[in-house]
Amino acid sequence: MCIPLLGCSAGPKGAELTTNALLSVAGLKLTEKSAAPVTRQVSLRLEASRDLNAAATGQGVATVVRVYKLRNQEAFLSASYRVFGDTDKEKNVLGSDLSEVREFILMPGQTVRINEKLTADAAYLGVATFFRKPSPQRWRMAFNAVDAEQTGLVLGVHACAMTSSGAIPVGMRRSDALLLSTAPCSE
Repeated sequence: MCIPLLGCSAGPKGAELTTNALLSVAGLKLTEKSAAPVTRQVSLRLEASRDLNAAATGQGVATVVRVYKLRNQEAFLSASYRVFGDTDKEKNVLGSDLSEVREFILMPGQTVRINEKLTADAAYLGVATFFRKPSPQRWRMAFNAVDAEQTGLVLGVHACAMTSSGAIPVGMRRSDALLLSTAPCSE
């Protein structure tokens, strides 16, 4: 194939380059910026205990779990509990770090399996659970997206705290992420 303005091509690679150049000049070829973003697949399993979000009687009750796709985890991990669950407050505090939010209702004893797709700009996955009496540091967790994609996430959701096996939450040791004894309920 020979195109006067672009030169001649020889072989399949040359033809591909020439075709791409011609399409680009005509405005038909996708540029790198307009190409579909790379996505990650994260397997997430939420396992609710029987005493999930325990009422005063100790009986488990349903709760809301929100999954946040984040560009950065710092604002997510430093925001107060009162920020979460209010869309306007979340957008104000998390700002441009927030890519997307999904919400699930979890029942005592229920297991939910989710395959989350994260766009290339979502470097972290945050999970927040709205407990009646949340443990001060264990009602939310953030995970590096690359680690979460490789190992998957298995989150135990209990009376007032979450546990994690699989990817290690940002800022935690694996041993702490696995134990409930380090996560007392608030009064």
